[in-house]
Amino acid sequence: MVRVGIAGGSGYAGVELIQILLRHPEVEIVWVSSQQHVGKNPGEVYPNLRGFLDISFSPLNQIPASDLDFLLLALPHGQAMEMVGSFPEKLRIIDLSGDFRISDLETFEKFYNFSHKSPSQQKEFIYGL
Repeated sequence: MVRVGIAGGSGYAGVELIQILLRHPEVEIVWVSSQQHVGKNPGEVYPNLRGFLDISFSPLNQIPASDLDFLLLALPHGQAMEMVGSFPEKLRIIDLSGDFRISDLETFEKFYNFSHKSPSQQKEFIYGL
């Protein structure tokens, strides 16, 4: 069983991700964050998730990285690049934002008109659909 955490689990992408992963027989969602709904069960906020998860939303700064196999980031643009340097190397990260979508720093900054905050990590990510 693969243990996953979802950062940004109450936004559109996070909720869709929860619904997809709940149907996967080899995935266990063990942590999910939401700054707005801390302490609530996802089913309290989204009735279609009622009864499927026995966890509560946690603050984003309480990621139990050592308990996870994967951390899925469903965060607004710019947040993932600020966080990835603080995670243990063994933790596999899947980022749904555009923060690591473009591996060339110059192209990234030209396209997004935004300075990348974690350029040393940028080449470590692989983009795929």
